[in-house]
Amino acid sequence: MKKYFAEISVANIVLDVALCDANQTAEGIKKIKKSSNSWIETSSELTGNRAGIGYTYDPDNNVFYTPQPYPSWTLNTSTWKWDPPTAKPVAAELEIWSWNEDSQSWENIGYQE
Repeated sequence: MKKYFAEISVANIVLDVALCDANQTAEGIKKIKKSSNSWIETSSELTGNRAGIGYTYDPDNNVFYTPQPYPSWTLNTSTWKWDPPTAKPVAAELEIWSWNEDSQSWENIGYQE
C-alpha cells in the first residue's frame, strides 16, 4: 500500500513529499526520522487535499492547500480551494478563460484546438 508523507517547515510550508510503498516503508521512515522538520501523512481522504511542494499546511484543520493564485482570491475553508472574486463564466465548448488580476475579471483568451 502506498502512503504519502509531507515534510513541513516551521512556517507550515510543504518542503518535500515522499512516497512509501510496502517495500520502501522502512527506508522512508528512516528519512523521516533523520529530518528535524515534521512529517505528516497526506492523502485527499486524510487531509482534504494531497500535499504538494509549496502548499501550506493548516495544523488546526489538518488540511493542505495550494499557494494563493492571485491576491484577490480568497480561501474557501469548506473546500480548501481558492475562490475568485467573481465566478468563472460557463465556457462554451473549447473556450478558454483566464483571470486578469488588474481588471479583476475573467477574459476569454481563445479556444482549444
